[in-house]
Amino acid sequence: MMSNKAVSILWFCLLTFGLSLETPARAEDNQSILTFCRFGPKSKVFSPTHDSGNAEAEPSCEGSAKIQALMWSCTPKEAVTDEVDKFKGKLIEVGQAECTKHCEARGSHCKGKFIAPSQCGLKTNEEEARTMGKEEGCRSSCAGTSFAYCSIYDAEYRIGTADLLAKQKPNCICSSTPSAQK
Repeated sequence: MMSNKAVSILWFCLLTFGLSLETPARAEDNQSILTFCRFGPKSKVFSPTHDSGNAEAEPSCEGSAKIQALMWSCTPKEAVTDEVDKFKGKLIEVGQAECTKHCEARGSHCKGKFIAPSQCGLKTNEEEARTMGKEEGCRSSCAGTSFAYCSIYDAEYRIGTADLLAKQKPNCICSSTPSAQK
């Protein structure tokens, strides 16, 4: 029997949109649920806020957002911990870039500061990765049979994720550059 955490990760993966195919499915793998050996990094902005001050003035860039990002792969069991650590580093890079892009889109005088997590919000350990890969279908054509996973927040990525993120603190803070402040 899979843990609630494993079920959450699996449902997330099955219902995620915008997947990129790295290795095509083969006929012998049709019984596998996972049809991809690797996914991500993928990021999305949730819950943007604006601190608008004067309603007649130009909107302020001051505010925040929650950047969710994730990666997963079917990997050899002995590589799960290293893969998750690599994913975390890559997700921090992607989160910073997404935060910068989000804040700069608010105005030319805006900058973004990404607050990097110290660990994955949700991740698989070796035992969970082995169980999920076996029960839910890391295919024989993948690099391994264990499901390594890391996301910034302990939440999903689809519509409805905002509810799961509601109690989480924003990890992207937008502010005016010092030369734009008067």
